[in-house]
Amino acid sequence: MPKLVLCSLTTGCAALLLGAYLLFWWQSGQHTADTRFWSSQQLSVVVGSRLPTKDGIRVKLDAVGRAVLISSPSNMVLSDYAQIHLRFLDDSLHSSVALIWKTTKGGNRIFSLDHYTPVQRSIWIPTSNVPAWKGTALELGIVLDGRPGDELTLAGFSAPSPSFSNHLKSVYFQWTSYSSWDMTSSNHYQGIAATNATPKPVPVFAALLALSLLSYAGLLFTGRAHKRFDLRVVAVLTVACWLGLDALWQTRLLHKLHNTHASFSGLKSTEKLAAAAPSGEIYSFIQKVKHHTNSPQYRFFLGSRGDYEGMRGAYYLYPYNVLWRRYGPELPDKAIFRRDDRIVLLNPSEIRFNKETGAMILPNQDQLPVEVLMVDDIGSLYRVL
Repeated sequence: MPKLVLCSLTTGCAALLLGAYLLFWWQSGQHTADTRFWSSQQLSVVVGSRLPTKDGIRVKLDAVGRAVLISSPSNMVLSDYAQIHLRFLDDSLHSSVALIWKTTKGGNRIFSLDHYTPVQRSIWIPTSNVPAWKGTALELGIVLDGRPGDELTLAGFSAPSPSFSNHLKSVYFQWTSYSSWDMTSSNHYQGIAATNATPKPVPVFAALLALSLLSYAGLLFTGRAHKRFDLRVVAVLTVACWLGLDALWQTRLLHKLHNTHASFSGLKSTEKLAAAAPSGEIYSFIQKVKHHTNSPQYRFFLGSRGDYEGMRGAYYLYPYNVLWRRYGPELPDKAIFRRDDRIVLLNPSEIRFNKETGAMILPNQDQLPVEVLMVDDIGSLYRVL
């Protein structure tokens, strides 16, 4: 039985790789572009500061925790390249990277592809299914976000040639790299292709199981199995494919465990809430609002066009008397407000404050006299006069 299992599984893997290669050749076999590399001399730091280093390019994030590196590629047809490869000297769990570019026909418009994976030593960003990844590149760069003052060293920035081996490296990275907690943490598969779609492990391992079972059936049909149908072979093949799928999930789970431990170990409950991304900034702002108000007697009206921001803000304001409308206008009509009510606006918000008149312009264009109590990058606090 072990020989049958090994032979069936090996044949299934070979068939899967052959099918993947034929699919890759059919989709992108016409592209034969050479690999492009950008050295440290070809990269300009337009946001953040550049630090001296012998290896690559070292940057320091600015006061808001951002750095932008830009290159000017010559005659680069974006659709010829299916991945961008970045190499860093160190991992940084608190930083993320995004790809940005301009095209010759796009004018001043800047296209971007967010890649929220924490910065790792090797990052493969798939671009083949991005609608805006076309035309001739005028500028190509990356945006690094993290904690203000953090330093990162970019050791390599390249657009690899569209080869099958590079495609496999990109898929392997997507399957095993660090990622935030999301539905894929429980082997969830929506069946919907994302913008930067990469083959999902679940259907790939399902295909491997099907091909392995077909291989076993072929051995039985040709008489090379020397035995009748053995249900144990089917069971072992199923378990083997399941273990391979689960190993990927366990690997990412260990990454998440390491990330969680590094972010929250030793912190108090309130410090953990403030350190959690992306709700930590909202929590810290609402704590400032509560400290500034210092009384639960006031009514709070919360306005935000962001679903997540509104729900988080209202949740953190409890047990105060809070009104937040998930659907409809951000704030109610002027007649609903009374003196000393508090209005909390969380970005993004369409509510505007007129400094000249000292009034807030409500969704129905009525002007409500208010006093500015606090303004922050996250939002603002007002008192109704």
